[in-house]
Amino acid sequence: MRQILSGVGLALVSLCASLLLVEFAARWLAPPYATETGELFSCHPQLGWTGTPHFAGTLEGPGFEQALQFNSQGMHDTDHPVASDNPRVLMLGDSFVHAVQVAEVDTAHQQLENRLGMEVISAGVVNWGTNQQLLYYQTQGRLCQPDTVLLMVYLGNDILDNLPGNVLTIDGVNCYAPYFALCNDILTPLTYAPGFSRLDGSCNRQVFINGMGWMYQHSAVYRQLEPLIIANQPRQAFGQAYPSAFSALYISPPEEVLSQGWEVMQATITHLHAEVVADGAQLGVVIISPDVVVRLGALPPDAQQEFLADNPLFGEADLG
Repeated sequence: MRQILSGVGLALVSLCASLLLVEFAARWLAPPYATETGELFSCHPQLGWTGTPHFAGTLEGPGFEQALQFNSQGMHDTDHPVASDNPRVLMLGDSFVHAVQVAEVDTAHQQLENRLGMEVISAGVVNWGTNQQLLYYQTQGRLCQPDTVLLMVYLGNDILDNLPGNVLTIDGVNCYAPYFALCNDILTPLTYAPGFSRLDGSCNRQVFINGMGWMYQHSAVYRQLEPLIIANQPRQAFGQAYPSAFSALYISPPEEVLSQGWEVMQATITHLHAEVVADGAQLGVVIISPDVVVRLGALPPDAQQEFLADNPLFGEADLG
């Protein structure tokens, strides 16, 4: 018996040593993806990613070149003291709030501050969904003791961004947003694990998924294997039959994945509202429609009919 246990122990030690050797070797390999964001963003273990704290540089894009400077939290804003006697608004959102295409004086939060004559704090990052905005408020946003929290919701991508697999590629590695699942009507945070995370199965495997998500963040082997894994287990999505995914928002009945995304987004906003009110503040929600819907609504009747003739899918949609 002692010899058997000794043999098993030796085999386990050898296996662990081999795995450690493979992991060490994988860290010397080139990252599995080409970088997409340069120095503008940094991975974050709880939020997925943020702007790079204290970033200062120039962003070039189609038709613009913009000098940028982020504060200590990676937001397109100056730093604010933790406490203030002045009324405060905390603006949560995604690219509409981060606004990296314009100077800070032209951002939405600064324009609102100028109009209201009160302090407005920017707390939005490119590609964030309401899940990340809720987590940011829980961990950092409430510390600035806002009187009002203003949540900017963009229907064009926020529902999709709340589904498992929302990602930003930074320095050749995929940085995944955490996501929420509704488990017995309880909003449950989960760490994304490539190949294992789906809304319709997460509640029964919370410990396993969070463990695999932690492993992805810390294992070079897992990250190197990821392209093979996701090739066979693509991300859950909706609107694949349409020219643009947001078209599915206006077609009835909604796809199952879209319905799940709606439920999660509504739950995150409800949860945020409860926490904001418990902190003695108030929550306002701004709904931003996709630009094509706004432009269509502004057209005269004849031009609307011409647009619908050229885009028959919108003829089935409820844009009210």
